[in-house]
Amino acid sequence: MSPGLVRTISLVSLLGCLLLVLHALLLGLHVEDTPRALEDAAEAERVGYPAALGAVLAVVALLGGRHRWAVVAAVLALVLGVTALVLDVR
Repeated sequence: MSPGLVRTISLVSLLGCLLLVLHALLLGLHVEDTPRALEDAAEAERVGYPAALGAVLAVVALLGGRHRWAVVAAVLALVLGVTALVLDVR
């Protein structure tokens, strides 16, 4: 895989994962202790963990450059970003 494609996949994954992490943080930001707030906090946890891990892997792939493991990190970041998006929509 070309380095430009790896960089593009990594940047798209990083942007998507950071947006999902921000969404999870805002979703879990509740002061009251209502059932709705607890449900939102649980959903934020389900979305936030894969999105945060995907963002970390995207940064690792960007730093990896031309190495073979950078391709694996970029693909895993993309998969984790899509997983977080599916969990968010569901």
